[in-house]
Amino acid sequence: PEDTLVCGGPCGQRYIARVAKVSKMAGDNVRRALCHNRTRVSMSDAPLIIDASPGSTGTRSLARALAAIGLKVLHCTYTVTPTDKKGGAVVNNAGGRLEKSSLADLFRARANTRVDNCHAYYEGFSFHHGFEPYDAVMDAPFAEAWYDIFLAHPNSKVIFTDRDEKSWAERRLSHSSASLPYLHPCAHRRAAAWDDVGGPEPVAELFAANREFIQCVVPEDRFLYMSVYEQQTPREFWDRLIGFVGRDSSSGYVGQHCGQPRDFRLSCT
Repeated sequence: PEDTLVCGGPCGQRYIARVAKVSKMAGDNVRRALCHNRTRVSMSDAPLIIDASPGSTGTRSLARALAAIGLKVLHCTYTVTPTDKKGGAVVNNAGGRLEKSSLADLFRARANTRVDNCHAYYEGFSFHHGFEPYDAVMDAPFAEAWYDIFLAHPNSKVIFTDRDEKSWAERRLSHSSASLPYLHPCAHRRAAAWDDVGGPEPVAELFAANREFIQCVVPEDRFLYMSVYEQQTPREFWDRLIGFVGRDSSSGYVGQHCGQPRDFRLSCT
């Protein structure tokens, strides 16, 4: 919708206000992420799948599930692709290739410790370009720029892999390079960032605010909410996922995926 281009519309205004209550820096970052000039956004017709969730929400498992369905997935700096015979997935470190691609500036934005320089990377990035080799993208830095990618891909769909925000915050503390869970968290990475907002409970509130914004701004027919931490039958999980990405459900995707290592598979009981 057109009003989403102006600071994210009403959903964005609520998001900015909620985040700013937790941290002024987070509020300033989200406001700049949503309110910078988007009048010249270029578009791509590609039907990209975007996982808007931060890491530690089951993104690695989902990446392998999507690969079993036949999608080419970029999970952080790793490509996850289907195999020809055994099913499952092949995982390759694409870091070197990404450094030479147009996506490299998203990684540079995330690593930059100067707020203005970080935002400059985001604001100068052509979000309609660079994703052509992939059917789906997830985890950092894509989850931190999911909204920009979404606006530049009008045929895209968004998945949110959820987790209880308090347990997520406690788990994420163990990741030395984890950013805070909101759009364009410039210069707001652990450990200083977590100290800045006051620890796991305020971070959990940022996670909840981010989830609320995603659920508010993405149209229902382009959104899939999932939680790998909730009980569900294998068939229920796979029917929802396959239906959402628009693939044929007649093949043996479940059997292929369930041959993966235990830590990287979903709904196989």
